[in-house]
Amino acid sequence: MSVQTAKVAQDLSRFDNRRRVREAVAQDILEQSAAKVRAQPRVKETVRISGWMLLGFATFAVSMFIVVYSNVRLAELSSKTGALSREIAELKQEESLLQKLGDSKVNMAEIERIATEELGMIKPTRDQVIYIDLSDGDHAVVLKDTGGFWRDLFGG
Repeated sequence: MSVQTAKVAQDLSRFDNRRRVREAVAQDILEQSAAKVRAQPRVKETVRISGWMLLGFATFAVSMFIVVYSNVRLAELSSKTGALSREIAELKQEESLLQKLGDSKVNMAEIERIATEELGMIKPTRDQVIYIDLSDGDHAVVLKDTGGFWRDLFGG
């Protein structure tokens, strides 16, 4: 007997079928579990939504819409307020500039010249000026209503 033949005789792992047996058993288990799954009837679960849940969701959705809308509106109005504030500041500055320009255009000597030469006005003399003393206070007298003009006219 040769050395090579002796090695073959001692190598019994060729005849070991434990691995094949394990694979066959695993395959059988898979087929049995698949058969059980196929044998069981499939039941489709239905999801039921209660009316209260639907009402709660609708309330939540409406509330979120209102919050978002009010925030958008607030942003728009804030933007408009800022723009109007800037416009007011610009207009006040322009008003101040125009007031200064108008004040610089007023020349009392020119106004007096136009009044005397073109309009024929003269300055009042001392005896034409009358001063009123209001140190006692200002008061008015209300006359009694006698019935009207027509009644007084026709003696009624």
